[in-house]
Amino acid sequence: MEFKERETLWDAERLTRELLERLIAEGLLQESATQDHVDTLYRHWPLPMYNVDLSPVPVTLDALKAEQDRLCWAEVGDP
Repeated sequence: MEFKERETLWDAERLTRELLERLIAEGLLQESATQDHVDTLYRHWPLPMYNVDLSPVPVTLDALKAEQDRLCWAEVGDP
């Protein structure tokens, strides 16, 4: 499956679950594998980023700081 536009975190989790089920079905897991290993995969397996545009976004440091302040105050309430 190639992630393009409309895929979600749920799609990624479903694919991770299907991968784990297939590993189990094909006997490819080591006996030492634990639920902690499974949990780690769900928490840290990266979403496919093949089509993510990682080019720099032109923005000033002042604009970034202003946005940071705006988001902070929106969360905790205006002073």
